[in-house]
Amino acid sequence: MGMKIAVNARPLLFGKQEGISVYADHMIRRLLAMRPEADFQLFFDRYKGWERYQFPNAHQQVLFPITRHRWLWTWWFDRSLSGAVRTLHPDVFYSPEGHGLKQSDVPQLVTLHDLAFEHRPQDLPKALAEHYRRRSPLLARRAAAVLTVSEDCKHDLIVRYSLSPERVHVLPPALPDAFYAAHPAEVLLAARRPYFLMLGALHPRKNPEMALKAFARYRESGGKAELVFAGQPFRFYAPEFERLLSAHRHRSSIRVLGWVGEAEKLGWLKGARALLFPSWFEGFGLPILEAFAMGTPVVASDRTSLPEVGGDAGLYADPTDVDGWAEHMLLLEQSRPEQFDYKAKNRLESYSWDRSAKNLSDLIDRYARG
Repeated sequence: MGMKIAVNARPLLFGKQEGISVYADHMIRRLLAMRPEADFQLFFDRYKGWERYQFPNAHQQVLFPITRHRWLWTWWFDRSLSGAVRTLHPDVFYSPEGHGLKQSDVPQLVTLHDLAFEHRPQDLPKALAEHYRRRSPLLARRAAAVLTVSEDCKHDLIVRYSLSPERVHVLPPALPDAFYAAHPAEVLLAARRPYFLMLGALHPRKNPEMALKAFARYRESGGKAELVFAGQPFRFYAPEFERLLSAHRHRSSIRVLGWVGEAEKLGWLKGARALLFPSWFEGFGLPILEAFAMGTPVVASDRTSLPEVGGDAGLYADPTDVDGWAEHMLLLEQSRPEQFDYKAKNRLESYSWDRSAKNLSDLIDRYARG
């Protein structure tokens, strides 16, 4: 009889997939393929979409309630999921997101993607930040192993939560499968005028305000390109973002697309002069790899994990340095960094979903009971 593995599959159904959902999808699918002899139990919080994750070696179970609020998260993990895992009595429990079982004798492997809520609680609604700050250290200390996505975040976890380095393991993401599967015809230039692109959900932590300030300085210095935001503002941030847009001196040269699908995203990345990534805090920074795959330069914040991910293939600036960002934009309007393509290809080869999933499988064997 194979090993019995319980999986928190809740992130697989996070609506429009970004970030943690993409990570969960790639890791869980590969883990299922690597261990055909194992008996997996995937726990969801809703029926809509769960049928896409039916596999020969996995069973699906939907537990209520649907977790649309932090109080419902608590109920789902501490009561519904904990009770189901206790009944199942698996050898190990894996969660690809920063939530797990508050009380359980089952060894847990839990992924904490970053500790932004510790460093920048002001970027979240107060109650939500307090929820994460209260539960995350308890979860990290009770887990058999804490998984994360970058060396920068590993160091942060060790220092902030006083964890033993041997219990923290780095399993980074890689380029999403959609980039390899895309048909060349889908990768079209997305606009006739040159533009800089900011990609992903708009949130205070992503620092879209710097992109707007740098764009103003760039235009005032003679720059001609436009600025495009491809991402939906978080609901609590939407009024502030709209205020910043309305007050901008070059509002007519700024486009806000909202959420874009995978094929459309490829087109916008391919056509951009550069991806702008001025984030205050990132556990990893997947858009950097996505831009590299499309042959697009990256200007990123010099904070947290971003220099680690981009390496010598990216350009960096302090997220408070308006002049530095504008100078990079002016440079990239006319030229590309020397040897950019070669360096970007090397960075892409540094990351592999198969390698991370294999390391996860090895950790399951290491920490499972029995």
